[in-house]
Amino acid sequence: MSDQMLAEAYKLGEDHKLEQFVVTLKVNYKPSDLFYALYLSAAVPTIIILLVFGFFCSINVSMSSTAYYALVGVVSVLYLSILAVCWLRDYKPLLLPMRKDLHVHVYTAGFICVAGNQVEVVRWEQMRRVSYRRATTFKNHDPASVVKVWRQDGKKFVFNAAIKHVDILGQLVEREYQKRNQQLPSTIKKKKTSLS
Repeated sequence: MSDQMLAEAYKLGEDHKLEQFVVTLKVNYKPSDLFYALYLSAAVPTIIILLVFGFFCSINVSMSSTAYYALVGVVSVLYLSILAVCWLRDYKPLLLPMRKDLHVHVYTAGFICVAGNQVEVVRWEQMRRVSYRRATTFKNHDPASVVKVWRQDGKKFVFNAAIKHVDILGQLVEREYQKRNQQLPSTIKKKKTSLS
């Protein structure tokens, strides 16, 4: 982490009184993300155009078997190349360049989400709802992990594998939410008896 980001974390934490600074999690943006975005924006429309062209040609014009096989071959190669690129990227979600400066400063009393010039503060007690979908594989960093946090004012924050080590945030948010929203066993028993 750069000195500038560390200074920003301490200043924001002090300004918003979020107690002790813990860690900063940031987007892991690479030039390959831009290549992937450009490749998808060219390959997917090409597949759609070829499929529509093949459909109209098969209805209006009799296609030779060679042209038909060539069309199917090109569409198949493009589709398989998209799958190969996704596999090489470990199926990470597509990250748009305008989100590459997104980072989250985590403190003992909450977190601050910074995207460009926009700063959003979420204290642990302000969380109305939390959804943390864990990774399904045994890797340390899996793109399937998604953390969603709803603040009491209705604002929703979504963090996925674009943020390196997003599972740290997910586990922390889930733990803090459960700590503040656990019902006492006596309260649960009263609710059950009143329903029956």
